[in-house]
Order: sequence, then structure tokens, then C-alpha cells
Amino acid sequence: MNLESFRDRLESLRDSELFRYVQRCVCMSLAHAGEPHAESHDLLDLVYAECARRGKERLYDKAYERVCKEPDVCKGLLA
Repeated sequence: MNLESFRDRLESLRDSELFRYVQRCVCMSLAHAGEPHAESHDLLDLVYAECARRGKERLYDKAYERVCKEPDVCKGLLA
């Protein structure tokens, strides 16, 4: 995936869409936890940066917490 185009796409998302992207990226990053250079970690960094740019760090935190409390959420997001 082209990280620059991913970053550009993030800027156009509504907050509710960004919330789902955060959840999806957290799930992908967890799935590749043993691979420190996996692209999923870069994507997660980009969604955090977009949340921070908007002043919505709490949106990131809530999405991350949801995945941690309800890991089955990943099944639907990664299917």
C-alpha cells in the first residue's frame, strides 16, 4: 500500500470512519505483532497522527480500548 495515498485518504474521512480505521489498523498491527517491520505498524502510526492532527487523540484511545476489550471485533474488521 502506498503510505502517502493512505495518509491523504485519512484526511478526508469523517470521525466515525476514522474510528473504524483505527480499530482495523490496531487489529492488523496486533496480528503482525511478531513482525516489527510490518506495514501495519506504519499504518497504525499514520492513523494516530491523523487523530492527533484533528485534536482527537481520545478517538484513537477509545478505538484501541474497544479492540483490547472485545478482540472479536477484529474478526469482522479483517474479514
